[in-house]
Formats: sequence, structure tokens, C-alpha cells
Amino acid sequence: TQFLLSKGIPLLVFIWLFTLLDGAESNFEAFGTTPSASVPATMGEMLIAQFGWVMVLFLVAGMAPLLVELSLEIGILSAIFRCLKQFLTLSPLHFIFQAKIIGWYVSNEILYGGASYVSTGRGLPTER
Repeated sequence: TQFLLSKGIPLLVFIWLFTLLDGAESNFEAFGTTPSASVPATMGEMLIAQFGWVMVLFLVAGMAPLLVELSLEIGILSAIFRCLKQFLTLSPLHFIFQAKIIGWYVSNEILYGGASYVSTGRGLPTER
């Protein structure tokens, strides 16, 4: 399932971008119908209607441990301001990028073999 998720989302984004950049409005006249809104506006409305609440839930669930920890340490008001500051500085995008990089390195370590033990000539620290 991780493989399908990892490959399916970029494929979905490619299909959406291909449809948006293809200029599909000119092809609608061949069918004899003209949409009331442009294709990008319609696709944007579909994405918001289908995935808008999931995105909000995902971001709130990701921030919940930080919010609870900060509210215990520095107070609820300061914790809310800190979380808002992180949203405004687009830190969720940074963490998505960081997670993809870590996942890529871990999968390459598993596929091709990772670091191996290099003997230094010293014994184990438990030996005396």
C-alpha cells in the first residue's frame, strides 16, 4: 500500500496538471456543450469539496501533539500563536519534503544495502 500511495499521488497530480494545461475548454465545443465555468475552476471546486476537510483534519492532527506539549509548557495562548506562526511560515510543506527525503534514503538503504561495520581495531566498550 505504501508503494501505491507513493506512486499514485504523483500520477494523480500529473493527470490533473495535464488536464489543466491541455486547454480542454476548446474540446468542449466538439461535444456541443459549453461549460459554465472553466476547467481549472471546476477542478479546484472538486478538490476542495472532496479533500478540503481531509486536508484540514490532516494538518490539525499533525499539529495536535505540538499544541498539547506547548500548552503544557508555555500556556495555551502562546501555544496557539506558535502553531499559527508555523502555519504562516509554511512549515508543513517543509516537513512533507523532509519526510519524502528520509523515506527515499531509507528505501535506498533497504534496496541496495546500507552502511556496514568498519573495524577500528579497538575492542568493545564492555571489554576490560
